[in-house]
Amino acid sequence: MRGTPQAPARDLDRLPRLTGLRAVAALVVFAHHARLVAEWRRGEVLEVGYLGVSLFFVLSGFVLAWATRPGDSAARFYRRRFARIYPAYVVGVALAVLLVDHPPLGPLLANLALVQAWVPDLDYSFGVSSPNWSLSCEAFFYAAFPLVLGLVARRGLRWSCWALGGWWALTNAATVALSAAPGDVPYMAYAHPVLRSGEFALGILGCGLVRAGWRPPGGPAAWGVGALALAVAGARIDPPFPCLDVLLGPVFAGLVVSSATADRAGRLGWVSRRPVVYGGQVSYCFYLVHLSVLYRVAGWGLPAAVYVAVGGVAAVAVSVALHHGVERPFQRWLSGRPAERAPAI
Repeated sequence: MRGTPQAPARDLDRLPRLTGLRAVAALVVFAHHARLVAEWRRGEVLEVGYLGVSLFFVLSGFVLAWATRPGDSAARFYRRRFARIYPAYVVGVALAVLLVDHPPLGPLLANLALVQAWVPDLDYSFGVSSPNWSLSCEAFFYAAFPLVLGLVARRGLRWSCWALGGWWALTNAATVALSAAPGDVPYMAYAHPVLRSGEFALGILGCGLVRAGWRPPGGPAAWGVGALALAVAGARIDPPFPCLDVLLGPVFAGLVVSSATADRAGRLGWVSRRPVVYGGQVSYCFYLVHLSVLYRVAGWGLPAAVYVAVGGVAAVAVSVALHHGVERPFQRWLSGRPAERAPAI
């Protein structure tokens, strides 16, 4: 944004909380899916674990804006994103086919093309491996990012606040309106790339505010407790799906901004400890494979607690192998530069 220097990619290593937050978000999504697959009647609060994806989207906008290099071209950006995301994604799709089911050709091709969330059919949006819908949204965010960041850089911070904040308000107003529609419409609204781009816009805006010197009230712990409290309250109140995403988006943005601010000030916390940060580095691969592993382990007939433990350990093992065996090597090979430690999405 105008008047603020662009940070080199290596500065992402100085924001360990943002990577650690990815590990937290991934575990929340894992708990949500574990409850669904195991068909638990208790643990209703885990039902709102899907909100972890909203945190992923806000983080994605912030991190990509933060890592933008001076004079970077759209072609180089797209090449880095492809190298970072797609090879591991293809392996994740293959594992879903091998471990869970053999999907119809249409949803499979849509998944491989990362356009499944655009198709108004739940068999496409959530087929093959249901978490992949969010990667379809991310692909749209990446496509729009160079244009959006160019406008932001030319127009300045005040325009960015109105434009990016207004876009979030518009997309989420549409989401709330569609939540009252019958049938599958609320689920299609939940997964639609345009409607979810508001959270990505909040992340970009948060980055601009941090660069301009803005400091949010309260620290990461306060914002984290606030997000948890709203999620628990939402689980009890049960507003129309997916209205909780609308409510939590700004809170997640505050959490991300306050975490980046704390890291820049050298105030470390448990989320920035090395094991948690490493969990954030492998979280993309974990996100890709965890549901396929859970479905496979569910067929073993284990008690619920054992099922979660075994499924979690197995998903971590597969994701670590995918991270080191596919994600990082292909990133070095395809992008022509050392593998980034930044969040993948």
